[in-house]
Amino acid sequence: MHLGAEGIEAQRTRNATEIFLKIDRGNPVAFADAAVRGGAALVVGHGPHVLRALEWRERGALIAYSLGNLLTYGPFTLKEPLNRGAVLCATIDRTGRVSEASLASTQQLAPGVMQADSTHRAAALVDSLGLLDFGRTGARAEAGGVLRARP
Repeated sequence: MHLGAEGIEAQRTRNATEIFLKIDRGNPVAFADAAVRGGAALVVGHGPHVLRALEWRERGALIAYSLGNLLTYGPFTLKEPLNRGAVLCATIDRTGRVSEASLASTQQLAPGVMQADSTHRAAALVDSLGLLDFGRTGARAEAGGVLRARP
């Protein structure tokens, strides 16, 4: 999905319609709800240009509300946290559930120049945003990037 407000102020995920440049950019939580109700096991979002929370839903569905910036170009600002991104790897098992998932943290150094981030900053951001925005259903990201449900 490509929706939601953009920029540093849009890092939090709310269950509400988001506006950017006076344009209705949709409600990412409502979209994810509809996708999961329709049978999606994995919903991957982009649009805000910042990392957002990941959330585990019923039946093992995983929602990534925004994976940040992997590679940008031109006029995009690369100051924190706009220079952070993540690559999501997920296994969907035979029952249609995400059985395992992990994030590889990335950092963009210059337009079109990205590197793996050994500090795992994206995983740390996603972990804290998941707890803040979704509580118990927010995905827990361990130091190495493994995603788990919160106890």
